[in-house]
Amino acid sequence: MRVKIMILVLITTAIVFAILISGIAKKVQHKKDAIEIIRTLPYFNLKRVNGNEFNSDEVRQGPLLIVFFHPECEHCRYEIDDLITLFNNYGDLTSILISHAPLRVIHEYIEKTGLHDSDRLVILSDEELIARELFSIENVPTTLIYNRDLMLLRRFDGEVKSVAISKCLDDID
Repeated sequence: MRVKIMILVLITTAIVFAILISGIAKKVQHKKDAIEIIRTLPYFNLKRVNGNEFNSDEVRQGPLLIVFFHPECEHCRYEIDDLITLFNNYGDLTSILISHAPLRVIHEYIEKTGLHDSDRLVILSDEELIARELFSIENVPTTLIYNRDLMLLRRFDGEVKSVAISKCLDDID
C-alpha cells in the first residue's frame, strides 16, 4: 500500500511539474512573439479621449513615445508628471498615452494635470485591452520608444525617469 501511495505522489508531482514547465514555456514564447510584433509600430485602432477614432497609421514617422498608464497608479502619475516637460522639449516627438481606466477616470486625470489631446500628444482609451494585449503589457507604467522609422528602440517596464528617455531620444539624432 505504501508503495502505491509513493508512486501516486511521484506521478502527481511529475504531472504538476510538467504543467508548470509548459505554462512557463508558453509565456516565454508569447513574450518573444510580442517582441517580434512590436519591433515595428503595429497597427491598432483606439478611441481618443475626445471620442474620435485614432489608428496608428496616423503616425507617419518618429520619434514616438508610447506610455501605458493608469490615472490611479502612483508610479504612472510620477512618470507622466516627469515627462510633461519632455513632451515640450522635443519638437518632433509624438507621444501617445494609453490607459485601460474608465473614460471618466481618464478625463478627471486630464483635468487635474492640464494635459490636452493634440496632434503631438494623443491620449487614448483602451478599456477593451486591445493595445495592452497587442503590446503584451503586463504592468503599468510601461514605456516604449520608437525611432524615426518607427522601429522599437527601447521598452521600459515599470517607472522610468525622463533622463533615461531623453538619453534614448538624444541617441536617435
